[in-house]
Amino acid sequence: MGDALIQYKGTIYEKGYGQVGKTVMQDQALKKSAKLVYAYLCTFGSGAFPSRSKICADLKIGKTTLTDSIKDLMRNGYLSVEQQRSEQGQFSHNVYIIEFVKK
Repeated sequence: MGDALIQYKGTIYEKGYGQVGKTVMQDQALKKSAKLVYAYLCTFGSGAFPSRSKICADLKIGKTTLTDSIKDLMRNGYLSVEQQRSEQGQFSHNVYIIEFVKK
């Protein structure tokens, strides 16, 4: 195992944290479930790709709610999703990209 850096040892921030844009939280066009998913994804930082199962389990939401929330965030310009593929060309995982400039 390589070297590691631990910040904020013994606090709620030890496992990571993120910044959430007030614009997103105050956007009346977004459903509250979309805001929840957005805030959750922000805690992962750059290059995050938690599985859909992990997101649903952590947030206690169903896969349909997650899918609808992601579509809502994408439609409103706050999120992009890149599908990653393995060397064999098969789907591997999603990479969620928080858009700092609304598309």
